[in-house]
Amino acid sequence: MQPRNGSFALTLRPGYIYSLTTTSGQHKGTARPAPARPWPLPYRENFDEYPPGETPRLFADIGGAFGTAPCAGRPGNCLQQEVTEQPVRWTSINNYPLTVVGDPESWRNYQVDVDALLQQPGYVELDGRSPATQGRSQGFFSSPPGYHFRIDDQGAWSLYKQDVRSARSTLASGTASFGVGSWHRLGLRMRGDEITVSLDGRPLATVLDGTYRAGQVALQVSPWNRAQFDNLAVQELPAVGEGPQLGAVQPTLVQLAAPGDSAPISTTVTNPGQLPATAIDAQLQAPDGWTASTVSAPPEQLPGGQSAPLSWQLTAPSSATPGRYQATITVTYTEGNLRWIASTTIPVDLSIVPHAQMTAAATSWQPGFEPNLAIDDNPATFWHTEFSPVKAVPPQSITFDLGGNYDVSGLLYLPRQDGNPNGTITGYNVYASPDGTTFTKVASGTWPDDATQKSASFTTGAVRYIRLEGVQAHNDNVSAAEINIIGTPAP
Repeated sequence: MQPRNGSFALTLRPGYIYSLTTTSGQHKGTARPAPARPWPLPYRENFDEYPPGETPRLFADIGGAFGTAPCAGRPGNCLQQEVTEQPVRWTSINNYPLTVVGDPESWRNYQVDVDALLQQPGYVELDGRSPATQGRSQGFFSSPPGYHFRIDDQGAWSLYKQDVRSARSTLASGTASFGVGSWHRLGLRMRGDEITVSLDGRPLATVLDGTYRAGQVALQVSPWNRAQFDNLAVQELPAVGEGPQLGAVQPTLVQLAAPGDSAPISTTVTNPGQLPATAIDAQLQAPDGWTASTVSAPPEQLPGGQSAPLSWQLTAPSSATPGRYQATITVTYTEGNLRWIASTTIPVDLSIVPHAQMTAAATSWQPGFEPNLAIDDNPATFWHTEFSPVKAVPPQSITFDLGGNYDVSGLLYLPRQDGNPNGTITGYNVYASPDGTTFTKVASGTWPDDATQKSASFTTGAVRYIRLEGVQAHNDNVSAAEINIIGTPAP
């Protein structure tokens, strides 16, 4: 391309990137990345090779700022959390002080230990088996999934697991001696499904949990406090055996028409390992006040590669309140000198009109967010009123044909569960109709603007249609992940 009179013209195609240069010989690069390989263990880091103010290699700060600094009360350098106030946020989430290191896939069975010192009141955390998937809360990283060992300046400690939506489940807790300004050694041991936390070499608790099988190490500090870490060590632990696998549960949704009714629940347990499984225990944890009677118990021993049936009879007490409940199947066994665990939950509906026989219609919906998604038994999907190209503002309603006549006593409303509050109904009316033409208001009220399940109680005669009207909602949208109608067939 030759400039003429000091200028030139170039026609550019949309969607392409162009590079202009005065040299020649350019071509597409031929470099190839090295093949991926597991990060070998053991791994140790004492931070002494770095001058103060450096970020140690292989560490990735997710929140706060972790850099090397002279150790408090001991020689050498440590890793110190430096940020002491909330930075300017670029999302709606607080990215609290957190740094990660390690292999999210090959680090499976290991013990991680680290020295920790609180420089002011607050807490420190040692986390393990944190997978590469980011912790998601309202759309961005807040705290990693995996196993968390937290202890504060008062000595209150907890071992908890956290999922990708930042929902936490405490596995163990207690008190120990910790304080401010003194060094202590935190330990987190993950071998198979056995999870152990220790303080200064003394075990605090051992629990069974099979949620996370591999992941990185993380260090966390309470916002926005200073704390120091030193002598991080990760040691591989040999583990022989595999945890139990549960087959499909039948039914996938337990439906009981009235209090006092019962239903069978069945599944299978498989030993996927090569060694025989022994000391097998299988339990159905029923809702409080309910009973679960064993029909098919597990065998005393289950050879590798084989399966066995499990079944129970679940019974609701005659005094049970209609609504949606949950039962949990838990199986544990010993294989390779380790205890292993598997569990699954089953929704249980008591006096809930079955979604399979219902249909839904609405005054508005956005394509891809149709009314039937509010009755598909999947909290991850949801009905949403139109927001593009025209926004449908409240009041907006969704109407259900129950598929038959019911004496209805209430409804359960679950807002969308993806972390986005848009459409959460905060002011509502409920209407009932026997014919789908003439509707009578049977309830009205307000609900909190959050993602928890809401309820409305009322009574009707024999009706076939229920309408929920959102008169006020978050950001002037209306949405629903799941709506359940409480009722019994009308005589």
